[in-house]
Amino acid sequence: MRPASPSLEETQKEKRMIDLVSLIVTLLLLFSIIIGIITIPCKASTYKNIICDGNLSDWSPDELLGVDGNCRFYLTWNATHFTAAWEGIDLANGDVYIAFDEDPTIQSGVSALYGGATFAGPNLPEFAIWVKAGLEPVVYQAHNGDNTAWGPVENVAWEKYGGWSDVKITELSIPRSYLGIAGDTSKPIGVWMWTTTEPGTGDISVTSTYPTTNPKGTNVQFTSCKIYHSSGDGISPGDSSKPAITNVNVLPTNTSAKITVETNEDCTLVLEYGTTNLYGQKITNTTFSQTHVFTIYALIEGTTYHFRINATDGSGNYNLSEDYTFTTLGGIKITVTSPTQGQTITTRRFTISANVSTNGQSGISSVVVTIDGLEHAMQLSGNDWIYEWSSYSNGAHTIKVKATDTNGKSSEISISVDVSLGINHGPSLLGTKVEPSSGDVLTNFEFMCDYMDEDGDKPVKMVVIIDNLEYDMNTTDTDFVNGAHYTYVTKLTKGEHGFKFLCDDGAGSQDSRYESSEYKLKVKSSSLQNTVDEKAEFCESISLCYIIPLLAFIGCAILIETMMHKIVDRFPGLKRLINKK
Repeated sequence: MRPASPSLEETQKEKRMIDLVSLIVTLLLLFSIIIGIITIPCKASTYKNIICDGNLSDWSPDELLGVDGNCRFYLTWNATHFTAAWEGIDLANGDVYIAFDEDPTIQSGVSALYGGATFAGPNLPEFAIWVKAGLEPVVYQAHNGDNTAWGPVENVAWEKYGGWSDVKITELSIPRSYLGIAGDTSKPIGVWMWTTTEPGTGDISVTSTYPTTNPKGTNVQFTSCKIYHSSGDGISPGDSSKPAITNVNVLPTNTSAKITVETNEDCTLVLEYGTTNLYGQKITNTTFSQTHVFTIYALIEGTTYHFRINATDGSGNYNLSEDYTFTTLGGIKITVTSPTQGQTITTRRFTISANVSTNGQSGISSVVVTIDGLEHAMQLSGNDWIYEWSSYSNGAHTIKVKATDTNGKSSEISISVDVSLGINHGPSLLGTKVEPSSGDVLTNFEFMCDYMDEDGDKPVKMVVIIDNLEYDMNTTDTDFVNGAHYTYVTKLTKGEHGFKFLCDDGAGSQDSRYESSEYKLKVKSSSLQNTVDEKAEFCESISLCYIIPLLAFIGCAILIETMMHKIVDRFPGLKRLINKK
């Protein structure tokens, strides 16, 4: 049975219900939209007006300067303030810092220690700001007229948010007026940012930095500074390209050096130089140019110098070159290649080696090494002069290498080393034998053994003793812990020979020597010698058995005949009787 059709009244009632529900849904949607618009957080008119609330949603991605370790560094600005942020740091366990070079185009600022770091390079900070848990920011300013010390210190009530374990974001708003550059957004600014901890030793340890090329650790030195240029609110690239340094050439003399440098744009240059890569001396050229010439005087002849170049363009961008070296002419240059200054020696035998050269017309006539006042001649091996040092004691030792040229001039260099030797483990010998185990006087006998030393000591003596005479053995191996194979080859005379092996690791203790048991080796004549001997024996036997008796018989016969003639001559009657018969 088909159901009854709804009446017209019921149909209209159902339509009115649907319209009412649609109206209610529409009103709810409009209300939600309105509420959503009202409840969206209000931001500043531009993203550069940062609110210090521990929320990075109002920062732009291009305001992230860099990431180092567990910290992300942010910076932006507007016409009245700089705003910095450190993400990832809990102020309960560490502190954050920012420093400014208010005018990177001039040489000014402070190099002194601050926040675990000193500053070096063409840019130095005039202001350094420290943010610590529970305290207002602390501002340090450059001391007037002294770039080696910080001057006034002041706590300031600036807008900030301190990061904690739940929200590890610290934000700080810094008035431009405080830095002396209020309202001037066109000037470049140099920036350093970093974080520190105090590991409990009282020293401050730098844990992360921006620029990230700056070092981390205790009492480090910052040499890199990031320079920004503004054209209105926020970070703008402007001229952010660092100048290129090219065609660095050096023309040294005995006591001076002329250095020429080219840059791809007009720059001022600072040349740092010295006998190590710590430099220590510098020459500044404040004239903007693309071609630069420096002349260094009062140098030491025959000496290697290090130098580097800081180039800064008109926008404050700078480039720090790599380390360069040059050597002045004349004199003798000595470089101790092994050991190095301050090295700790743990083996009982050590090769001292030095590279010696001259830049003049003379050659090297002799090189000696003096160890704790005792002089020893060094031998030329390849390009180095060497001396095998052994039998030394624990403690500090002074090594001096002195070279003399063919003109009689000399030069000397000195280094200090420490010797730390543990308990000596004496050497041992394995596989002591001779091959072949028998032979004749024409045989090449190879005496061999494996020298092993738990300490890795190279032997000062490794010999085979044959018939009480010592003969040095040779090896090409260098692994004395697992075994170095030594050999000695020789011929021996006929007869029985005794031999044994002896080694000494040079420690000077009772167990530093090892001597093997004595062995016997019989050597025969060669086959050719045997043939000669047999012939000699045959001839000897023939002479004894036949020739000598025959000669004796002939001698006896001659003697008898002679005696008979004498008897006959003495008795004439007997002679007549013999003739008659």
